[in-house]
Amino acid sequence: MDNQSISRITRIIVVAGANGTGKTSTTIVLADYLQTKGRSVQLLDLDLDTSNTNVGCLSAVLPNSHKINVHTKAGRKALHDHASSGASHVLVDMDAGAASVAMECFDCVYPESKEAGIVFTVIGVITGDPKSVESVLGWASRLQGKASFLIIKNDIFGAGGTFDYFDNTPRVRDYLDAFNPPIIHFDNRSAELEYLTRLHRLSLSQVANNETNVPGLQKMGLVVHAQRHRQAIFSEFDRVQNLLTNTN
Repeated sequence: MDNQSISRITRIIVVAGANGTGKTSTTIVLADYLQTKGRSVQLLDLDLDTSNTNVGCLSAVLPNSHKINVHTKAGRKALHDHASSGASHVLVDMDAGAASVAMECFDCVYPESKEAGIVFTVIGVITGDPKSVESVLGWASRLQGKASFLIIKNDIFGAGGTFDYFDNTPRVRDYLDAFNPPIIHFDNRSAELEYLTRLHRLSLSQVANNETNVPGLQKMGLVVHAQRHRQAIFSEFDRVQNLLTNTN
């Protein structure tokens, strides 16, 4: 990846965390948010299931995303090539199983990216599950000062904001003291909305905009719920807009 091609990018955002935390749904709604702010987005799907049959993977919902297997040499080259797309933002949905290899790719591309003025943001999506928190701590330990961090407390299990492990673990406190990441919160969406959007490979915005022909998702109650849920998420992103949209 040469400096001339990467100079068009302003920010690379990696959505990271343990599997089952809502990384993909976060990536999808973040792409929508960035586009409403006038940013062009290149979407990369690092889900290790290359079959495209996984209804929860990014490329199953957004066909314009690029699935990459970073465990192969060709995949690692593709990661570099797609990051040279000319979009202002490269948004990466990170499979937990690909994290270590992706970090190695990051180490390779970081010096030239920094020279070109590209900034990196890592979004750590956590739930009440301690594994999700440990995954984010792993990213922080590896990347140190090379990226800015954002924590999303994703209440996908309807725990009512209970994140005891994150809130009460000394290692987490050390991380917060060292990096001082902003923390935002996503409320859980209805179980019916979550199930139907995944089953039919639809985004939250498609339901909110009533752009689906799925009868169950055309019910006014679910459409309004999707609209309110999206607005709540966008409001949370607005709190950290500089971290997501600006170049420095």
